[in-house]
Amino acid sequence: TDGLIFYIDAINNKSYIGSGTSSYDMVDLKLGDIKNGVVFNNGVFDFDGIDDYINFGDVLDFDGSTPFSISAWVKTSYNLVGQGAVVSKSIGINPYTGYIIGFNICTNTSQDIGKIGFATVDDSNPINSTVMRRQSVNPINDGLWHSVVITYDGSKLRSGILLYDNGLITTMTNYDSPSFVGSLSNNINLEIGSRDGQYNSEVSIASTAIYNKALTETEVLQNYNAQKNRFI
Repeated sequence: TDGLIFYIDAINNKSYIGSGTSSYDMVDLKLGDIKNGVVFNNGVFDFDGIDDYINFGDVLDFDGSTPFSISAWVKTSYNLVGQGAVVSKSIGINPYTGYIIGFNICTNTSQDIGKIGFATVDDSNPINSTVMRRQSVNPINDGLWHSVVITYDGSKLRSGILLYDNGLITTMTNYDSPSFVGSLSNNINLEIGSRDGQYNSEVSIASTAIYNKALTETEVLQNYNAQKNRFI
């Protein structure tokens, strides 16, 4: 699929050699710093949900006016209340500006354990920024591999966000504002497995890809079908 601007895959030696604390994006060699003992296990990265994450620095700073997509192959059985980031470039404290895909990020309650969601927070107000969120109706913390994809069309509208699970659009619940007017830009690091060093996720992540376009339904399904035999 064209538009790929970031791609890591734990099983690929170009991305991770199987030891050490460096992981590389295979598009243009962005360097990721593996923090606090992320475990390489049979071709995937295992995050402990306490302090593990991979830090790629201040890169891929979307302002919200252009489309992008994020995909990841993830597996978790985590069943406790708590937010957990999969991919984020978002400030960890108020005003939280940026974007994040993760578990239970919309309500942080027991009813939403294991549900995957996507959130944007703009910079329109330093005290009370505009939050825009969508979350899957069905949880995915079943201990099986899931191909999770979010696409965003750059419209600054919540309706411009789609969530996919294993190649298909999933039923979504809307939260907070239907739109925003500000920017998502910040100087925070792009992180895998945490949000600004917080909201750590107890999850296995095999690969992560980011695109500078909103993938179509056809492209999402094609990508899933091309990779599913490795996981399912």
